[in-house]
Parts: sequence; structure tokens; C-alpha cells
Amino acid sequence: MANIGRTCLGFLGYVGELYLESSFIGATGTIRAETKEFKLASQGKQIVRTYWHHHSFPNPEPQTRRLPINSTNIAKLIEVIPDVSATTYQRRRRFILVKLLEITGARRVEVANIRVEDIYNARRLKQEPVLKVFTAKRSGGREEYRYLPISKTDLELIVNFIEKFRHRIIKKTIGGAGDQGYLLISESSGLRLATETLTNELLLLAKAAKIEEQACAH
Repeated sequence: MANIGRTCLGFLGYVGELYLESSFIGATGTIRAETKEFKLASQGKQIVRTYWHHHSFPNPEPQTRRLPINSTNIAKLIEVIPDVSATTYQRRRRFILVKLLEITGARRVEVANIRVEDIYNARRLKQEPVLKVFTAKRSGGREEYRYLPISKTDLELIVNFIEKFRHRIIKKTIGGAGDQGYLLISESSGLRLATETLTNELLLLAKAAKIEEQACAH
């Protein structure tokens, strides 16, 4: 809902500029809203993005977002992770996978393409962290992204996974020079987990949790 609201405010801001009505929308305008900014790092360069915010927008907490799997099944999936995981890394990675699907409502392809730098970029946003998520590649190779609210608590869980678990796998496999930067990686190769692998991971957890309905994300 907040994303739709920001789009509408952006359009109203354009209308105000078009008709030279500087007080049409703003902190003290006829429509009270404000612009905020966040910074991203991309290929060594810092990019500043701005977006509209209104006090009525919902608080970005995980339980208010639409989930690809219902909350009861999420709890069941998390509960069985230790029983079906052979290593500590596998256990932590599966936990992060389920948490990402829960807190973002993201599709499998979106989760598979989340990068380490996306997590740290979101962490730098002190007030209202947002996570950059890849959505699609359009004609001409143009990539599209969306920005999803994520809580600071969840960010710290993911950072802990990166620094204590993922780092060890990279060091043991392809090394820092070969690191492709994706968050969820194979324990044996250090490479990005394919979307199909994420599907298989969820199916395995669903079977162990005795969840009969489809447990796969989009």
C-alpha cells in the first residue's frame, strides 16, 4: 500500500510542478507529505534516490505484509530446519531463506538475486530501511528493481549470516576475488543458488513439516 501511495504522491508532485503550485504538495503544502532519500552503492559509486512519504503510510513491519506462505506454515518450516539440515551453514541459510520470503513477500527469483551489498545499503538507512530487490530484465538488458521495507531486526539477522557464515563459505570455496556478491550461495561451490534450488529447498522443508498445501513462493 505504501508503494502505491508513494506513486500517487509522485504524480501529485508532478501536477504541482506542472502548474507552478509549489505549495500544492509538501511538508506544509495543501497535501502534507515530504520527500526522503536513501543512498545506494553501485559499482563503487554512490547513488541517491528520493521518494515521497506520508504519515498515514503503514509501518513497515513484517506481520503487515502479504506473505507467499501463511504465517502458520512459516513457523512450521522454521521449526523443522534443524531436523533436515546436515550442516550449520545449511541450517542458517535455510532460516534466512524462509525469513526473506516472510518479511518481503518476494518471489523466488527476487530472493535468489538479492546481493550482499543490497543488505548493507538497506542497513545504512537509519530511519526507514528499504531493501532493493531485482524484479525483471526488460528488452535491451534493462534491469528493474523494487524497494521493500525491512525491519532493522531482520537486517541484523541477515548481516550476522553474512559475516559469520557466508564469509566462511566464500573463503573456503571461491575466495573473495571470485565472490559474485549474491546473498544465498551454495556451500560446496560458493556460487548463487538457482531459483530451482530454492524451490527444492522449500519443498523439502514443507515435506518435513507435513504441510500438504503448496509451500512454494511465487
